[in-house]
This record gives sequence, C-alpha cells and structure tokens, in this order.
Amino acid sequence: MWLLSFLPDAFFHILLGASILVFLVSTLFSNVPFLGGYTKLVQIISIVCLVFSVWMEGGIAKDNEYKEKIKALQQQIDKAKVESDALNNKLFEEMLKYQREIKSISDTNRIRLKDKSDTLNSECKVNQDVINILNDSARNRNGTKK
Repeated sequence: MWLLSFLPDAFFHILLGASILVFLVSTLFSNVPFLGGYTKLVQIISIVCLVFSVWMEGGIAKDNEYKEKIKALQQQIDKAKVESDALNNKLFEEMLKYQREIKSISDTNRIRLKDKSDTLNSECKVNQDVINILNDSARNRNGTKK
C-alpha cells in the first residue's frame, strides 16, 4: 500500500469510474468496424484497471479505518497523560508533606537530644531519656517500629 502515500485518494476514485466507463463504452462500440479490433484490448485493460482500482479502494478504506483507530487511541493516551500528571502532582505533594513531617520529627528529636546531652556523666553512661528519644526517632509517624 505504499502507492497510497504517493497518489491522492481521488486518483483511485477517478480510475475506478473511468475504467467502468471505458469498459461500457468499448462494449457499446464493439460493433463499429474501425474500432472493433481494439475493443477486446481496451476491455482487458479496463478490467485490469478496474480490479486494481477496487483493490486500492479497499486499501484506502482500511487505511482510513486504521487512522480512526489511531486517533481514538491517541485521545485515550492524552487523557491518560492528563490523569497521570494529576496523580503525579498529588503524589509529589504527599511526598513533600511526608518529608516535612520527617524533617520536623528529626529536628524535634535533635533538639531533645541536645537538651539531654548534658546528662552524660564521666563514665559515659547514657540516661534513659536519651535512649527513649532515640527509640522515638526510630519509629514511623504512627508510632510503630520501622
């Protein structure tokens, strides 16, 4: 069907009509004495052109059908892209919110650790409050262990 890309569709429509017309005219004028010898040749050529143009008409119809399917699929792809972008934006906002919460919890725990850092004694024993703060920082937002 590569020929469809070089010639316009109207060419094959015209060829179909012309081949039918030439076949009918050659059949009508087959009894004319000076044209009678060429009528069989003209009829054969017109039948070959008719078959070729009908075949190309089928190719044109199939090509148009594929173009419609492609158009419908492209619309579905565009719709999916819009939905995907919306969901990606929502996901990004949730991720930023989660990161802010983690940063807030980390900053809070860091401040609590600095406040308790003076409780270390000369034997390097850690106060139970510091251990509790570290344990709290190892938990998720809802309080469960990671």
